[in-house]
Amino acid sequence: MNIFASDILFYVFGALAVILSLMVVFMRNPVSSAMMMALSFGATAAVMIGLGAHFLGILQILVYAGAIMVLFAFIIMLLNVKLETSPFRRPVSVAVGVIIAGLFLGQLIGIIYSLPGARDCGRCPMASAEQAWNDLKIGQDAPENDAACNTACEQGPRFSSYCITKKQLDNLMQSSSRFAVLPPISPQCSAERFPEGTTIRAEIDNGEFPDTALLGRTLFDKYNRTLVIAGLALLVASIGVVVLSRRPSGK
Repeated sequence: MNIFASDILFYVFGALAVILSLMVVFMRNPVSSAMMMALSFGATAAVMIGLGAHFLGILQILVYAGAIMVLFAFIIMLLNVKLETSPFRRPVSVAVGVIIAGLFLGQLIGIIYSLPGARDCGRCPMASAEQAWNDLKIGQDAPENDAACNTACEQGPRFSSYCITKKQLDNLMQSSSRFAVLPPISPQCSAERFPEGTTIRAEIDNGEFPDTALLGRTLFDKYNRTLVIAGLALLVASIGVVVLSRRPSGK
């Protein structure tokens, strides 16, 4: 076996997320679709946790698989939604649906190929364990404050999100298991955004990964307008649901 256990789990949970998402669409029973969606959220959370985004994965379980899906299930049961019948679909509608799905698929493929090193990194993400550890050993010779590239991509020094610090590397090399999960992604190159002496800066300098603080800073700083627009869209959708679900008065 020459593959990291984390790589295997990534593909297992990724495949589960895709299969469960398809079952959400093809299930005729709305309650069953809601349950499949909750399981899909759980598989997606497992992928996030495996990639080092622990806070985001836990948030996915608590908010989406927990609160939102419970709300969906209650609404479906209260409305007493019956099994969906298969209506006659015109060829034009089917063609439009296929075109839209193709556009989304093309956009997804474009995003994947735009990732750092996706085109010319022959060993990512399924790298052999022996080659991965050889790369990590080379990184041990780096200076204390420099980042060593892991096998997620050979272009790691150009993209800070693919780097791990030497302190994390030393801790990893002391592990007795060569199939140990790689350490979380290092925010070392984002340290300059935080003033000296702050708690988050101290955590970053110690090789820790304060993903909660970094996620909050990214959302409310870089993507502030996008977050506000998404919140307004959700508010409008909630108001629309209330308006559409109102029963006509008996007068």
